[in-house]
Amino acid sequence: MKTYIADEKGISTVELLGAVLIFGIVIAMFSSTLHLIVQASTLQGRIVRYQQMANEIVAQTEGIAKTNGIYEQAGYLGKFDSLNFHEEHILKVIPEGASGENMTDQGSSRLMLTDINDTTNSRGRYYDTKDSNIKLKLIQQKNENEVTRTQYYTANYRDTFTIQTKVLLIFYTGDINFSDYYDYSTGWWQLADLLADYQEQAIYHREFSIQYRDDEKARGGVPGDGRW
Repeated sequence: MKTYIADEKGISTVELLGAVLIFGIVIAMFSSTLHLIVQASTLQGRIVRYQQMANEIVAQTEGIAKTNGIYEQAGYLGKFDSLNFHEEHILKVIPEGASGENMTDQGSSRLMLTDINDTTNSRGRYYDTKDSNIKLKLIQQKNENEVTRTQYYTANYRDTFTIQTKVLLIFYTGDINFSDYYDYSTGWWQLADLLADYQEQAIYHREFSIQYRDDEKARGGVPGDGRW
């Protein structure tokens, strides 16, 4: 006995190619989405790591600022009478491969931070972005604080023995022309303009301030007119 199988219509070549094409498009879209997710995850991971690094730098700098007599020990005794005042900081920053730091040089993927009195750098801590394409720059801006104002808008010199330094940490890619934002005649940075102009290159930044006292001036050991 013979059994006849009815003709069945299969998948044509055109239909097969169409299915393959659609499948390819779906895979491409999925791969693209997956790539974006991986990129975002990698960037977020870096930002978290740099936030933690910034926290460690803040803690170290605050510890340095609390060192008894550090400003006097470094020989910076009390008068706001020259450009050098803006350039004399208690924090010493040395990029990898350098013996010192020029304020307007590029950052480095690895740098050392210590205090100004650490001549042998034995107390220094190293901070590494773990990526040669990502640089870290630490900028210091000493604030004048020569006249603070009371609520009655009268001069108040009660804080003239305290020196305040604003610190900017910036993790970035490519190059930044830092000299465009530093006034060599006054020693002042235009930090807001710098961040605005390079916001696409800046992966993460942190601003904070440290304060320390000129105790010798506060005791009257250094003459002054009540202002920096």
